Amino acid sequence: MMLLNDIIEEPKTHKFKKNSNVLLKTSITLFTLSYMFFSSLLYSINLPDKKINEKSKNVYNNKIVLTDKSKANAPELEKIYIVSRQNNDKWATSTPKYPTVDDKVIMYPIIKANINDKIIYFSNTKNIKINGKKIPSKLIKEWDLAKYDEISLKWFKIEPTKKSYSNDNCQPGWWDKIKYKSTIFGDGNWQCNADVMPTIKDIIPLNIDKKITGTMRYKVEVKYNNKIISSPDEKSTGKIGIKPKVHMICVKGNTDNEYINWLLSYGNVPYIWGSASPKRGKNKDKFHQSEVYIGADCADLVVAAWRKIDQDVPYFGSCGFKKGGLFVPKFAEYIVDKPILNEDGVFCYNNQSMTFGKDSLIHPGDIIYFTGHVGVILQDVNKNKKLDISDTYIEILFDTTTIKTLKNRFSTDFSIIRWK
Repeated sequence: MMLLNDIIEEPKTHKFKKNSNVLLKTSITLFTLSYMFFSSLLYSINLPDKKINEKSKNVYNNKIVLTDKSKANAPELEKIYIVSRQNNDKWATSTPKYPTVDDKVIMYPIIKANINDKIIYFSNTKNIKINGKKIPSKLIKEWDLAKYDEISLKWFKIEPTKKSYSNDNCQPGWWDKIKYKSTIFGDGNWQCNADVMPTIKDIIPLNIDKKITGTMRYKVEVKYNNKIISSPDEKSTGKIGIKPKVHMICVKGNTDNEYINWLLSYGNVPYIWGSASPKRGKNKDKFHQSEVYIGADCADLVVAAWRKIDQDVPYFGSCGFKKGGLFVPKFAEYIVDKPILNEDGVFCYNNQSMTFGKDSLIHPGDIIYFTGHVGVILQDVNKNKKLDISDTYIEILFDTTTIKTLKNRFSTDFSIIRWK
């Protein structure tokens, strides 16, 4: 019976062993598949460095992932400057420009950035000087959208918020505080044409033969990776006004009279009663508010433009232009004193019509002096070669620099003075 039982049970034992082998193989297979799955998952989380796509990003499982390499190579923006180039000048520089109304000035943003502890200047122009320093061409790169995200660029004009100021409040050394505002006039461009059309609605631009002259300052702003930086702007001010590091373009006239050309560059410049220099000593006039286009009173406008053509003339009040004044005998002379206006609207002197022109009695650029106020004779509007009420003069008085007709002159009586 025992032998029989052993024989009967033997097939059961063999079957159990066979099932155990199958179970073991299955477990090993499942463990192997699980190991491969979790290894793949860990690999996708800890991505290795590899070549990035055109936006410096990789796509895994329909999600955008910024790689460690692209993070390391993203530019860290440090500063932004404005440089400009006049016509076909070789260098684009950060210095002010004084073009004529027929010249072309292009401005460029220069972005100083740090990439892996190396300084790079991003721009779309070469031959750059910033504060007199040449930037090596090997450090100048164009912004590459295949490597970096897009950036946002905006251009602004910077202008005084008022047309008239006064330094005279009976306190020595007191300066009227000039506030400035910025107004956007272009965006998205790596270069910008400079124009001096004012944005403040009640400022009348200087317009000669349908061409706008005058002075304007600018800033450029860049936004990248939620960081915004700007070139020196409307907040860059000192005790006498805006600082020279704010980029400035002064557009002159283009006549055959260089004095008048410089006078026209003072468009948009505000009136400052008692404009002055913050310095003392021999070189003080170089820092005068009129000299640096911050503002001017009537006499300082007349003097500032004359100084621009290398005339060594000191700044002096309008009283210096009167007969017997300290200014006139040394630097200027009287040509006509108190002419008479005839019924035809023509000014006469010694019973004769006052001729007006380059080789006439009255010249463009002669000073017109009223009691307590001065301007400069500008244009023979009717081209009749006579000084009449339709002709124009340029002045600054409780307003930005303005062109007026002699019909609307400051007062009835005036004299004509000429620089020596």
